[in-house]
Amino acid sequence: MKKIILSFVMILCLFCASCGSKEAPANITLIDENQEETNYQIHKTDNLDEVKEIFKNLNSAKLNTDFNGAAIDFKTELEGKIIVTNQEVRTIDLGYTLEIDAITNLKKYRMNGSVLLTGFTNTDSASLSFKTKNKLLLEFTNDDEYAYLKGSLEEENNRLSIKDKVNIEAFTNQYKALISSYIDLMKYYNPLDILPEYNELIDTYHITICKTTRDSFTLRLNVPANLIFKEVDTDLTIAIDVEISCANLLPNHIEFQADKIISIILENEYVEKYLSSTVEVEKAKLKVVAKFKYDHYTVSELDENEKAVYKEYFIN
Repeated sequence: MKKIILSFVMILCLFCASCGSKEAPANITLIDENQEETNYQIHKTDNLDEVKEIFKNLNSAKLNTDFNGAAIDFKTELEGKIIVTNQEVRTIDLGYTLEIDAITNLKKYRMNGSVLLTGFTNTDSASLSFKTKNKLLLEFTNDDEYAYLKGSLEEENNRLSIKDKVNIEAFTNQYKALISSYIDLMKYYNPLDILPEYNELIDTYHITICKTTRDSFTLRLNVPANLIFKEVDTDLTIAIDVEISCANLLPNHIEFQADKIISIILENEYVEKYLSSTVEVEKAKLKVVAKFKYDHYTVSELDENEKAVYKEYFIN
């Protein structure tokens, strides 16, 4: 009996796994010329003309605007191992992680959250070995005038407390009206309206649809690396996957990996640092992931007494 039950459980698990991995067409509701709703399906395709036709049809998509903001989960992982050979062999290991968690209320033009940067650099050779650890932790929020930053910077046994504010009035004056009204504008204007030249973008970045589920479709953009990393002289491209929600045509998930690019950057940096040495990048990794969840969020604000203790930091 136990063997029968175990076999049944294994078959059920395999069935569930296969169902979970099976892709389905993305389903989107369109509003036709008679203001009637029709179902529209999106399938995987690497044909650019088909992608253009899909974008054209999405101009009449019915959008869910029942939210006031987004929760943002952003993570970047960087790793490297560099071998420097001169009069001796020196090995440099490094690893850094940047995490940002935030919630935004777009209608009220408010955001708060935290930033955590942790990392290490270890250098090892016959004549010299040392290790460094770094940690930056910041909590942030804003009003119309300032972004308020509170936290600490740690390096080994040294710790620096931070409680500063940065003036953002210029940004507020330029973008607040657009940001605070964006969700309401979605009732009348499709997000694609801000991309009038999307056909040109599809050709330039060779945009394809690499994955679909019932509730989303994933665009793959092939972006020149030197457009993101301007200091890198290369003709390499980076494949950026952007998962789009069928409910509101906004991104749910953005992800890319740029190991080759970070390898070039690390090699250039250490060639410059160790001028006459041979530099070999043995390992390199750069992964960036951003997730977005759209809902109703309440963003807490500092009171006037709390704001008064922040020292203004001037950016040159």
